[in-house]
Amino acid sequence: FQKYQNGCLKELEPEVSKCIPKAHVAELMVRLNNLTRDLDQMSLEYERIVKRELEKNTCESGKQKLNCFFDVMVGQCPPDPIKLVMNFFTEMIQSSTCHYEYSSRLEAYQVKKEAEERLANAKAVSYQVEPTTDPRAQFIKRDQRVNQSTRTKSQKIIHLISTFGLFIALFL
Repeated sequence: FQKYQNGCLKELEPEVSKCIPKAHVAELMVRLNNLTRDLDQMSLEYERIVKRELEKNTCESGKQKLNCFFDVMVGQCPPDPIKLVMNFFTEMIQSSTCHYEYSSRLEAYQVKKEAEERLANAKAVSYQVEPTTDPRAQFIKRDQRVNQSTRTKSQKIIHLISTFGLFIALFL
């Protein structure tokens, strides 16, 4: 954890601090007031409702925080510190009634990122500039490569015959 604490996690502290939901306390108080308005505060029913709503609120706000943490970290940190932070906070909210799972989101992000990197690498390889003195020749050569790759088999044979015929005509 200390390895990443001074790295990407330190840089993200200001953004992560915005992940604390402030409206939940006010909403909880209104909800509790509505649910317990007609109950005696010393009754078991009152206690059961308050306990259930507090657990529910803790779970909901915890999940919102974790979603926010994940969204802030996912583009900025490698997977290891994300897993460390998410596992730590997930354990804090886990209970018999509250469960949170982030690993499928992280895995989906990693797959997407790897696919984007492969695509970028493929584009970089296919558009490598060949050294030449005339900059227009680069575009002509690239267009020729693109045209050759999209030709049908018969078009390629015709092109090969015409090129070969032109080659023979040059030497005659």
